[in-house]
Amino acid sequence: MKSKNLIIIGLLILFLVVIINESRFIFWGAFGVPERPNSMNCGEERYNFNVKINSKSDFLNFIESLKNLKDGDGGFRISQWARERNYTSNDIEVRNSMSLFFSQKLYSVPSCGGSMTFEISETGYASARGCCGI
Repeated sequence: MKSKNLIIIGLLILFLVVIINESRFIFWGAFGVPERPNSMNCGEERYNFNVKINSKSDFLNFIESLKNLKDGDGGFRISQWARERNYTSNDIEVRNSMSLFFSQKLYSVPSCGGSMTFEISETGYASARGCCGI
C-alpha cells in the first residue's frame, strides 16, 4: 500500500513538472519567458505579425516587407534592423521550438554584427532579442 502511494505521488509530481514546463509555451509562445532588458538597447521585443511563414523564402519576403515600416507602425526597431543588410537563405537558421506537446518551426537571422537575433514562428509571432545600437 505504501509503495502504491509513493508511485501515485511520484506520478503527480511528474505531471505537475510537465504542466509547468509546457505552460510557458501556452503563455509566452514558442520563445518562452521574455528576456528582461539589461540596458537601453538590450533585451527583447515581441511582435505579432499577421503572416504565415512556411519556408525560408517566405521569411526572406517578410524581411523585405519590414523595410517599409514607419515609426508609427509599431515596429520601427525591426524596420531599422531589416534595412541593415540583404539576407539570403544561407543566413537563415530553422529550428523547432522545444516543447513536449507543441511544435512550431522558428526561422531566425542574426543582426547587429551577431549581437541581436530576429526570430519568427511559422504563425507570425516574432522576437527581437539581444543588444543593438538602434
